[in-house]
Amino acid sequence: MRKSIIIGAAVLFLSVSSAAFIQAERTLTHSPTLPRPKGGALNRSPAFQGGDEKRGSGLTPNKPRHSCRGVEGLTAESVADIVKRNVAAAGGEARLAAVRNLSFTAGGSAYYVTPAGTMKIVVQGLPPAVIEVILVERGLIRRNRLNEMIDTPDIEKTRFSLYAKLFGGCFTIGNFAADLRFEGTRRFGPETFYRLSAAVPPMTVEFDLDTAECLLRQVALRGTNPDGSRYEEFFDMGLYQDFQGVKMPSSWFRSLVGGRGNLSEVSDVSFDVPLDRDFFTTTAVNVGEVKVAAGALEGHILALLDQRGSFVLVTNWTPGQAEKAGLTSGANLALRIEDLEREAVFYAGSSEAESANAYQPGARIVTFDPQRGGTFWILFFVPSAEEAAAIKAKVKGLSPVSVRLR
Repeated sequence: MRKSIIIGAAVLFLSVSSAAFIQAERTLTHSPTLPRPKGGALNRSPAFQGGDEKRGSGLTPNKPRHSCRGVEGLTAESVADIVKRNVAAAGGEARLAAVRNLSFTAGGSAYYVTPAGTMKIVVQGLPPAVIEVILVERGLIRRNRLNEMIDTPDIEKTRFSLYAKLFGGCFTIGNFAADLRFEGTRRFGPETFYRLSAAVPPMTVEFDLDTAECLLRQVALRGTNPDGSRYEEFFDMGLYQDFQGVKMPSSWFRSLVGGRGNLSEVSDVSFDVPLDRDFFTTTAVNVGEVKVAAGALEGHILALLDQRGSFVLVTNWTPGQAEKAGLTSGANLALRIEDLEREAVFYAGSSEAESANAYQPGARIVTFDPQRGGTFWILFFVPSAEEAAAIKAKVKGLSPVSVRLR
């Protein structure tokens, strides 16, 4: 129970630099400052029900391993023919050519992308909070997290560029056509799949499309981490649904070899949303200001995440600001949210809270986990129903929050 709360409740940033998207049990909302995609949430694919899965090398969570052998009776089609069939299955060349932009939400973030592969990802909190904005254009990445422009490692650059081309093509392989190679057919039980590959330096990408409909079913991104270890990332597409004449997956399951995977359900799908002329050039976020004093921090709440009887308030405080305030692990705090004041305990890292056996029912913990986002979060661990209701009633996007040493 405790471990699942630590891991699950504080996954804030799309932080596509880590292994998880936002997967908290909360309702996704849109900032009023952003164009609001139209449409409703989609049903979860039955293939992905049952929670997170751990990925082994080359293993699809919901299907057997590839057999790596040809299928009798099938011949290798040309790449051009497979691309043509894939585009036709998604709605046809004319329908996809008419798309000026595509927008949707998935995993707690809003995606806006053009057919040319220009993409903007907006990581949203409680409106009007906007936590992170990522711009992708022609392989260049601009990334503003918490009002700080941050560098993007090469693997992340490749991944973002892959997303932009894939989503810009409405989840078809059309934008990769010039670089694709046919790798033969593969078998998943009774089903057969075409496999195509392409170089996306410094990595390679593989696309598996079912031979029956020629829809994209899995994407595998392979390469090498800076430490020389193997990097393998997989996207398994959920059930396809029709959106205004374009067939797209209703979800995807993303996983890394050796790590746990996450299901992202696609919702709010829209085409040709009116966008400001500078929409794909601006990276403004909205996270509020932080005040630092000796033994005290003042800031704002960015998000509220519910998880299995507990909940987390994500703040805009960073580790450097907490250190500057002189906060040390085990310190008792007076926590104030709007006009409510509670006692809490500070831990510089979630592992320190774990070692101190701090995760007890009724505990209020202010802590940080570098793998779960860039700011401190306040965990109300299995609070009483009365306290949970009182706190949640006060919390809005950018609500004031403060702590001071007691």
